Amino acid sequence: MFHLMCWFYSGSVTKSLADLIHLVNENILAKDFDKGDLKEFWALKESNHLDDYQGNAQNIQSSFSALDSWKETSMKIHIPADGVQYAFEDVALLFKVPGLFYQQPLKVIKAAFFPTGWLHSQDWLW
Repeated sequence: MFHLMCWFYSGSVTKSLADLIHLVNENILAKDFDKGDLKEFWALKESNHLDDYQGNAQNIQSSFSALDSWKETSMKIHIPADGVQYAFEDVALLFKVPGLFYQQPLKVIKAAFFPTGWLHSQDWLW
């Protein structure tokens, strides 16, 4: 416990108790977690590995877990054209950008302040 709490209180102030609980319950206590996998761990190498991960090109959703509340959407944006000036943005060319993923801001804010399951296990009023 000492090492875990020292890590929590050191460095970044952006860590929350919810993050700590998630680290322990969903990662360290996970059935497939093997501390031997951390031998020679190098954060930059693992971060680059994730950045280079292409996932399943036919199903990008495979890279984003629905359990993490990711939602897929598309967006249409007006784009400029070389040498053309439009009187109004609404008449500019439309370009559809598919495959955008987002999380609902309120869920992200709640997750930052409350541990997993806390909202459902406590009697409290807003």
